[in-house]
Amino acid sequence: MKSQIVPFILCLSCVVLWHHVIFGEYREYVTRQTLYGTIRGVVTNRLVGEHVEQYLGVPFAAPPKHSLRFERPQRPRPWKSVLDTLELPPACPQMHDFQYVHQHYPDFWNEDEDCLYLNIFVPLNTSTNSPLPVLLYIHGGSNEVGMGGMFDGDILAGFGDIIVINFNYRLGAFGFFGAKEEGLEGNYGFLDQVAAMRWVNGNIHFFGGDPNRVTIDGHSAGAADVGFHLISPLTKGLFKYAVIQSGSPLAFWAMAKSSWKKGYNVNLTCQDYWCPSGSNSVDYKQFLKDLPMTQIRFIPGRTTASNLITFPAVVDGYYLKERPEMTFQTGRFHGEAYLMSFTRDEGSEHAEVLLEQYEKKEEFSQEMFKKVLQLYKSAFPNVCGLTELILHEYSNWDYLRRDNESLLNFIEMESDLVFVAPMINMANMMAEWTRRLYLFSFEHTSHLAPGPKWKGVPHGRDLFYLFGAPLVGHPLYTYSETDKQASRTVMTLWSNFVKHGFLTLDGETPYLIYNTSTRSINRLLLDEEKLNIQAHPNFKPRKMAFWNTFLPLMDESGCICSASSLSLHIHSVLLAISLVLAVCCTRIGLES
Repeated sequence: MKSQIVPFILCLSCVVLWHHVIFGEYREYVTRQTLYGTIRGVVTNRLVGEHVEQYLGVPFAAPPKHSLRFERPQRPRPWKSVLDTLELPPACPQMHDFQYVHQHYPDFWNEDEDCLYLNIFVPLNTSTNSPLPVLLYIHGGSNEVGMGGMFDGDILAGFGDIIVINFNYRLGAFGFFGAKEEGLEGNYGFLDQVAAMRWVNGNIHFFGGDPNRVTIDGHSAGAADVGFHLISPLTKGLFKYAVIQSGSPLAFWAMAKSSWKKGYNVNLTCQDYWCPSGSNSVDYKQFLKDLPMTQIRFIPGRTTASNLITFPAVVDGYYLKERPEMTFQTGRFHGEAYLMSFTRDEGSEHAEVLLEQYEKKEEFSQEMFKKVLQLYKSAFPNVCGLTELILHEYSNWDYLRRDNESLLNFIEMESDLVFVAPMINMANMMAEWTRRLYLFSFEHTSHLAPGPKWKGVPHGRDLFYLFGAPLVGHPLYTYSETDKQASRTVMTLWSNFVKHGFLTLDGETPYLIYNTSTRSINRLLLDEEKLNIQAHPNFKPRKMAFWNTFLPLMDESGCICSASSLSLHIHSVLLAISLVLAVCCTRIGLES
């Protein structure tokens, strides 16, 4: 009987294996140990010849719900049996809807407060026996929406021969609600990110990674978060290099205003809403812990200009000791090398939203430009005539009409104000203390990109190239051979930075560093149908001085002027800007 059963079982196993292979269901499983237990993942092979171990949903902290809601993250509980890490974990609760997630990962709807998980991608076909460097990616989404798994990490890991990790962190009120005297420290989302860094530091050797060669990389609000990690006392020694993409902790939207109550990013307190009369801070915090998850979405924050972030970072005395500009100016930031990058047309996504909101057609008049600028008045609250000043700076003075002229002017203004100028401001401060700072502008426009041509290279478009979407396809985009070349170029630049700490294609020859004398950036663009990287010295000196030097001085002075004196004031402003530029040009001429 036994002799008949054994062949039958072997035959049945072959049939099952054949079925899995034929119908694409066969999975090669792999296991790794962690400090908390064993996990099981699978091997992917989406790039020919590049096998990558993939572990989705590895817990790096305890579920931040019930008694742990609005508390610092705690270590995950150990497990005894093998933990399957085969599917994407739930996203942290989104403060709006899943629209932002669906712009990257269509049809994903899963969310839960039990969301503190990371996804790990480990290349198998490595060219070295040494421990691998690590890229730890922090997603964007205004710290209100998004998730780590919006981009798969296996393509970049296999192509670049580096370990890639992305993860979730608490968002919106769950992650950033700060009301210090009410018992809410705020910055919980930042502490989740620190917990992920600590997990990597203690566990990455199990995956063949080098804990001493970790690069943190963030996009948009995630980029501002990376900037805060550069100066937090909690992150020292947890990373070696840093990449900051399309964001800055010095942006007007990233940090609670110094004029706001210290430790607060909300207008209301417990006695103003929800809580029973006479409740104290302990009751208030417990009251919030007991609320249903869906009600937390509606906690009123204190939004920044243009409502970009509802709960900006606060100085809590624990994660952040002081405002970031104070730390950067004195050179007290962590890390050894830094890469900052942005796209050519960061503001075009918002422009498209505004067209739908105001006009519902492709017409962006000067009057509409002026109307939209009201959204940004709180960025420089004491500057009189702010709208007129911005319109003057971002008008076409060569008198040669362009298609969509006001629209293109707005896109440049939005790009500079919200993203680029705060990054340049941060670069100027850091360049006084480091000689390993690189700036990169992604300017490649795909001929197959959806939408009107004026959108150019919008905010976040570079991420699809960084994570290799053109090489394997994406449900939302179609790519050309040139797009694939651009993706390989960006992945090579990033993986070499993670390995060596400088911007290079060949691993030996670095591109230009950024310093305050030349102010050179490196641009990836098509030139006569050929993709190349070009140096661009003295990047936008007048407009960067406008946002980073002149307007802040005006704001600090508390200048208040009447309508009758506005014209004279504008002429004074323009004269001051001209003098600043003249001094800068003279300095550059003398130094060259």
